[in-house]
Formats: sequence, C-alpha cells, structure tokens
Amino acid sequence: MSALSYSRLRGAALCALLAAALCPAGPQRNNFTSVAARHGYSAEEHTVPTEDGYLLTVFRVRRGRRCGARARRTPVYLMTGVLLSAEAWLAAGPRAGLAFLLPDACYDTWVGSVRGAALASRHRSLDPSADEAFWRFSADKIARYDVPAAVDYILAATGAEKLNYVGFSQGASVAFMMLSERPQYASKLGVLLAAAPPVALAHITSPFGRLLEISAQLEAALSALGVYEVSWIASAVRALAGRFCRFRLFRDGPCRAALEWFDAPHPGSVAAETIEALFEHFPDGTSVRTLARYGQAIGSGLFQKYDFGERENLKRYGSARPPAYELGAVRVPTVLLQGRGDTIVPAADSRWLAARLPDLRELYVVDDPAWNHFDVVFSRNINDTLYPKINQYLSQYSTP
Repeated sequence: MSALSYSRLRGAALCALLAAALCPAGPQRNNFTSVAARHGYSAEEHTVPTEDGYLLTVFRVRRGRRCGARARRTPVYLMTGVLLSAEAWLAAGPRAGLAFLLPDACYDTWVGSVRGAALASRHRSLDPSADEAFWRFSADKIARYDVPAAVDYILAATGAEKLNYVGFSQGASVAFMMLSERPQYASKLGVLLAAAPPVALAHITSPFGRLLEISAQLEAALSALGVYEVSWIASAVRALAGRFCRFRLFRDGPCRAALEWFDAPHPGSVAAETIEALFEHFPDGTSVRTLARYGQAIGSGLFQKYDFGERENLKRYGSARPPAYELGAVRVPTVLLQGRGDTIVPAADSRWLAARLPDLRELYVVDDPAWNHFDVVFSRNINDTLYPKINQYLSQYSTP
C-alpha cells in the first residue's frame, strides 16, 4: 500500500474518532445544483477535461428568476479562491450571492472548480486516493490547464467569441498567471474583474497568512509522512462544522470566529444563514503544494512559479530560480476590486499590482473600512457595495 493510501487511512481514522457518522464517505455531488434549486434556480452540471487528464466540474445558470429578458450572449465565468468551492458563490443567498445576482441580471453564468476540490477530485487515469501524482500540483497547474480548459469549453458550448471573467482571490490570480503563460487567451476574455488577487503578498497580516508562511517548510515534513493533500482534513472539518454550525450557540460563536480567524472581523456583514451555508462546503480540498506555494511567495515577495529547489528548477525551468510571471503580458481590460479591511490581500498589495498592469481600467476600493477578504463572496451587503461596480463593467463588455 502506498504512503498516500496510508495517509488516507489515517484521515479516515481521524474522521471516525472525531465524527464517526458525520464524516462523508466521499465527495458530495450536485451540491451546487441542489442549493440553487432550493431557491428556485435551475443549474446545469458540466464535466470539463483538462489537457493533463483532470476532470473538472463546471456549473451553469442560464438565467435567473428575476431575468425578464433573454440571456446576454457574452457568458460570465466565476472562479473562487483556494479552499472554497463553487457553492461559495451561493452561500450569501439570492439577495447577495453573485451566482444568483448575475443570472437575475440575465448573464449566462458559469461557475468553475479546480483540481483537488471535492467536485474535481477526478482524473482519467490517476486515483486521488492511491496516486500521489494526482496531488503534485500548485496554482501553476491550475492556471496552465484548468482555467484555459474551462474558458475553451464555455466558449464552445455557448458559441460566444469572448467571455467575461470574475475571479476572487486565487481565482483571480490564476487568471493573471494564465495570461502570462498563455497570452493567446487574452483574445478570449472581454474584461477581467479581479477581486483581492493574492499576487503580491508583502503586507499580509491575517492569522491565516502566518500559517501560510510556514506551509513551505511543512510540505517537506508532510511529504516524508506520505501526506500530499489536505482534502481529508477539510472533509473532517466540513463534517463537524456542517453539523454544529446549524445551532445558534456554535454558529454565532466558534463558527463565526473561525471565519474571522482567516481574515478580519466585520460585524454585521455576514448573515447567520450564510455562516450555516458556507460551512457545509468550507474548507474545500486542495494539495499541500498549493498552500506551500503561497508560503514561498510570502517568503520571496515575488509572483513566480513554484520553487522546487535549485537542482530541480534547473531541470524544469532551465534556471536556478523559478521564473516570475510577466504581468506586462496581461493585455486584457482589468478591474481590481479591493476591500480596505482585507488582511490577506491588503490594499497596498493591490496598488502594487495596479501599477504593473498594462490595461488597468480601475482599482475600485469598497467604501467600507471593515470590508475584508471574504466579504467578496459572503457579505450580505454585496448588492449595495460590490455588485454595482461588477455589473457596470460586465454590461460594458457584454453583447445583449
């Protein structure tokens, strides 16, 4: 039995000790479609294959309940951040979740996932429970393969010439990476709306950031133990939190505190119902290497590829150091969306990025001193604070 299989067994044993009957037997399927259906929205599920064999799940909401016209011909692609699933765009409910608001405004809305997430732990030939090669990826591979595959699939399915891209956190940064690595995709995007992209991590102050700082060192130790993924840990946490965060005592206490630990408190921003909904799907799975790459970025202060070490870098990159992503190659109309209270991607880091983008249309800072990182997807106030700016640019770059 492989080291990864032993890791899975240890994870299953931990789940049994913590939550026996609460731990799911495997990834929950069709969550996005069932959550949307509970609110009266019809969602489709699509399987998107990548060049390197991963099978991703992408959801489509053609039109919303409040759309009184035909859907716009330019599709919108939503991509969320690390440890978040596609369902994150629904957690704030029909009055605030972007996966509801956009279809209601007649946008043909597609919501993506990435390799390693609960809805994307599939591969043509690799078994995620037995093959460590499945988990040997970071955001570099997501940008190189996952995002282009989804873009091509959506354009083929809709017949559109371009799509508009809305990315949050890692979902935004992988768009910059893709456009640097595969600049031909610039012609396939109308506008790139990048919310709190972790490109420069020079000013990160959140407690989660401190954990990320040591993740590069932890990767070596975990690899020695045969641990390459965090999915079974995430599964155990979801099983416990999804059950207990339904109760007010836990929801308003440790569950809300856990969300604030990742970022910063914003009293009154995230509704109690959203806390309940988000912990059914958060944290989602990913590879240890994905988190380790962020630790490397914090340590180096550079927006570059994963650092394998000098010897392996020479083999893979032809240089002792990993190459930097060329932000000057991001030749797509770009809007940066930023919160003043974001401690994961502070405003100073977005200003650094803004100065390096060749086609920046706006750096929009939400006029709320407490607006933080996760408010982008979970705040009840999105409809009043962030959505009008998103709708402004999507309308400008959409074909009716």
